[in-house]
Amino acid sequence: MESNDGPSSGQCSNPHADRPYGAVAYIDGQLGEFLLSLRGEAVCGCELASHVSILPPRSITGDEDAAARWLREHAARLNAFEVRLGEVTHFKNSTVIYISVTQGNQELIDAHAALDQGPFRFDEKFKYSPHITLAQDFPAEQLDEKLALCRARWAGYDGPRSFGVETLVFVKSVAKECWVDLESTHLEMASTLDQR
Repeated sequence: MESNDGPSSGQCSNPHADRPYGAVAYIDGQLGEFLLSLRGEAVCGCELASHVSILPPRSITGDEDAAARWLREHAARLNAFEVRLGEVTHFKNSTVIYISVTQGNQELIDAHAALDQGPFRFDEKFKYSPHITLAQDFPAEQLDEKLALCRARWAGYDGPRSFGVETLVFVKSVAKECWVDLESTHLEMASTLDQR
């Protein structure tokens, strides 16, 4: 399997060592660049590429190559779809700031359910809830300040607020905030995607 540079480069201990795999859809273009910049501003030094997680970090059963084949086969059966983003908010009793999903939410949930099977079946700590993470793992006393920053930046952004989920990427964590792309699978193209 060819390995490409993934969401970021970091050389620290790996917090995902016990659950190092996942599947994401990257957000490209103006929206992706804006979200990357905002994440870097909200959490200094964060270089994770803009994405929506379809399979959050997890361990797999069996070997990596077999899991990749399984994911390729099953992901290719999914239809491409459009995701539109909503408001900046945060998960209750946490320091995870995110943008909600207002369109494509059910499609993401269905994709997660379809792929959380076989070698990727994993008992997740939290119920899968589609979102775009902007900031996390910071001191709780900074929550109000960072939330206000993210809301102000999002309110002032005048670019597209939707993106197409057309490719699913199998990723692996190799260090703190360092994920590499293992393989990409194109989804079945829907007949039409909304204009972005």
